[in-house]
Amino acid sequence: MKSARSTVVHPNDLGGHVGAAGIRASRRISVALVVITCIPIVVACARALAHHWTPISDNGLLALRAQDVFSRHIPLLGTASSASASAPKPFNNPGPLYFDLLAIPVGAFGSAAGTALGVALVNIAAIALTGLASWRRAGVIGTAIAMLVTSTLAWSMGSELLYDPWQPHGLLLPFLAFLFLVWAVAAGDFPLLPVAVLVGSVLAQTHLTYGFLAPGLLAVGLVSGWLVRREATKPGAGGAEDRRVVRVGRVGPCIAVAGLVGLVLWTQPIIEQFATANDGNVSRVAHQLQHPSKHVVGSAGAARLTATVIARPPFWFRNSFSDTFRPAGSPYGTMAATVDDAGAMGTTAAVVALAGVLAVVAGAGYLAQRRHDRTARSAVMVA
Repeated sequence: MKSARSTVVHPNDLGGHVGAAGIRASRRISVALVVITCIPIVVACARALAHHWTPISDNGLLALRAQDVFSRHIPLLGTASSASASAPKPFNNPGPLYFDLLAIPVGAFGSAAGTALGVALVNIAAIALTGLASWRRAGVIGTAIAMLVTSTLAWSMGSELLYDPWQPHGLLLPFLAFLFLVWAVAAGDFPLLPVAVLVGSVLAQTHLTYGFLAPGLLAVGLVSGWLVRREATKPGAGGAEDRRVVRVGRVGPCIAVAGLVGLVLWTQPIIEQFATANDGNVSRVAHQLQHPSKHVVGSAGAARLTATVIARPPFWFRNSFSDTFRPAGSPYGTMAATVDDAGAMGTTAAVVALAGVLAVVAGAGYLAQRRHDRTARSAVMVA
């Protein structure tokens, strides 16, 4: 009984009734899958070091700020946001956690090798967390599916972006890990909530895009997880899945630890906000949100861009990563000035395409509900 209570794995793929030997086998296979998925990152980083890769432009700035972490000029904010170019007041990405993560490798190996190694280690950690969350919720088959998705994303990015620190590239694998962690919390696995807060804080501080996604998804995970726990503990419950949900840990302490983790991680931006003489970065970002510039793409443009990535072949596969929003006939690195220049789908086509995607997701949710599969239902809700 002691061994059963200490186990948090949800081995759906092994029938739900396995002994210690079966759990150990599931764990070993899942670890092997994670290691295999990490190999391309290791190889890409090794090639970068062998060819003396050097961070320049925005990458060079990120490396420079990582060096500042252990200096007199400790960063309190992230890099300047490109969105402030058209704003009345300049503002930065919210926090320096990404610099903090890169600081030790950069300090130990220099700005070039240290930056590549640091980003590679962050991506490897993201893959490990993806594997952990998927294994806890769905066993070895869940881990295999998660690693397939992760490998596809890494392949779509291309090898050179697996150690690229620029935020739109460097945060993709961590965001995927965050989605899996939120899925686990939404399924009632509250011990992973502090880890989700940690990864979500890194995302939200490093790029403003995630300032909307990270807290919103955490809220979804919290509400869903609380409802799942409530359902698992109500009178009449007590099935195998209910017992697994109750066994993984108490909700209150997990939320308290997550809150403490969040407070510690956001100390630097909080200090900057109250220490700035005029108005801090949070105030400047809030001002921009209240008074957006005329250059925003708007809801229709956002729908067109989203549908172009999600619903139009080749979807997020190679070579769509570099080609999707590049004006036709333009060299690499050229950015479209308007949604039309980007070759995005038309508004009507985008609405129809996104409706089709949502219909597929809704169908998966219906099947999960009919099977009373909370794990799958939670995954669909996060999607």
